[in-house]
Amino acid sequence: MSTNYVIGIDIGGTYVKCGLFADGELLGVSKELDTPGQIEVIAFCEKIMHHLSGTLSACNVRWDDIDGVGISWPGGVRDNRVVATSGVLAKLFDRKEKFGYNDHINRLPTLSLLDKFRTAARSAAKEAGQNLKHSFEVGILNDGDAEALGNYSLRVLERGSKAGGMVVVKLGTSIAGGRIQADGAVARDVAEFAKLVINLNAKPNDAWPDCTARQYTAAAGVRFLTRKFEFQGETLFGERDGLNLEESSSRIEPDEIGRLLELIPNGLFDSYLLSLVSADNKPGRGSAAPFIAAVEMVLRGEANERLRNYINSRGTFILERCLRSHMLSRHRAEIVQTYSWEEGVRRIVWLCGGSSHSVNSLHQNDFPHDFPFAALATTIAGVTALFSQISLQMAMILAQLYNVYRRNTFSEIILSGGVLSGRTGEIVETQTKRFMLKYFDKIYGREKYLTEESIIRVTSSRISNPGMFGAAMAMNRVAQVREARTFAKIVHAAIEHAGPGEIISIADFTTRAEFRSFSSIAQAIFDDVAARGNAIRTGPDTISRVVSNDQ
Repeated sequence: MSTNYVIGIDIGGTYVKCGLFADGELLGVSKELDTPGQIEVIAFCEKIMHHLSGTLSACNVRWDDIDGVGISWPGGVRDNRVVATSGVLAKLFDRKEKFGYNDHINRLPTLSLLDKFRTAARSAAKEAGQNLKHSFEVGILNDGDAEALGNYSLRVLERGSKAGGMVVVKLGTSIAGGRIQADGAVARDVAEFAKLVINLNAKPNDAWPDCTARQYTAAAGVRFLTRKFEFQGETLFGERDGLNLEESSSRIEPDEIGRLLELIPNGLFDSYLLSLVSADNKPGRGSAAPFIAAVEMVLRGEANERLRNYINSRGTFILERCLRSHMLSRHRAEIVQTYSWEEGVRRIVWLCGGSSHSVNSLHQNDFPHDFPFAALATTIAGVTALFSQISLQMAMILAQLYNVYRRNTFSEIILSGGVLSGRTGEIVETQTKRFMLKYFDKIYGREKYLTEESIIRVTSSRISNPGMFGAAMAMNRVAQVREARTFAKIVHAAIEHAGPGEIISIADFTTRAEFRSFSSIAQAIFDDVAARGNAIRTGPDTISRVVSNDQ
């Protein structure tokens, strides 16, 4: 039986992630590609498809082996067509005209992204000296729907899915999601969760409405909170003289502050997290003081080596990014090795609100005499409160989704995405459940419609990117439907051209490798033809043409 190869592509606001799947199993993953921008749409598609060629080569798979490509697209999609402008699309041009949120209503219907990706795939195959299959397909679906389908498929494979449907919420660069019906089909909802209104008191913002879920959850929400969130009466980070604005390359990233929490043993958070729920993430100095003191003691003691590793990794990341932006390749390893510690210390001192004048000419792994252990402990306490605030806002979103979809449409809520990995994911999951119990106990809790086991954070080790997997599975479904239709035409044609009394067997068709799993379809066709009186069943797997009166 021939192997079914499909490619899943997850296009995010920051990175493009691609995976090659063979019969539903992950065969290879491409290196993350920075999401292309400020280029023509066709060039965007070509960059992604040509990027895939290396992965295919590494897996000893050719372009003419590929049955199709499924694409998870950030923005509204209906029937393989983009129907709404998104942040990714707004950075692209079509025939030198940039897309925008105020484009004429007739512009998007003229954009066939599907054809451009197909053309780009043909170009990538040609460059590799290969061709595409005649049956090669490309499919596009909304990233939330892809995430929902991917998570559902994984839970079915792992036998962890409950009956009754599910809602999937993904916290990536933005927030996305979708709903899976009880029969396993992706619901045709407008699942643009990023546009859910969370705060009616937010100030107007031309770039993106500050009242919506995008600004209160996911990576965009974390970055927004680093500029606005107050901890113990002061802004936790603030704009930092413009260095922490959204468009700044020095902005504070969710992963950067999230990894600070991994310096501290898990058990140290327990009582502090409970106090944050009681205080709605605005703890007084007295309630936060014991946690801050305990964190400082750990940083100076058992976590000291973990802190050194964190500082070195941040310094390496900053230097690598700087060297790439200046296209410097010579002596890169030497520069990074020499200055990563100093650069990392400078960054963490800046995070804690201090100056960086005392971090020059440091020896590797030596802390300056005035390293801000106390300020770092306070920062960690504030970051914990910030992610707990994300949890409170997530609880509000889940309650809204219940109001939108109502009971009996889903029995599980699956939380996924990069923001929910590691320690931050543990905190957001725990605190979201606690805030649901605090404010939405009429729908959530023991013996309620949503039980305490209904909210589940994705921890599957099978596939690290459910959206990529979902896009591939959607493409796989398209290929299966296409093959089923081809099979049905072949069976109908065989019956139609059979002679009177000729016996036709299901085995006549299912001996072909691509049709071996279609015996049930043949049975249904045989039953239908027999019911209409054009043939009779002569056995469990056979049928015979009826001799008509005029023959």
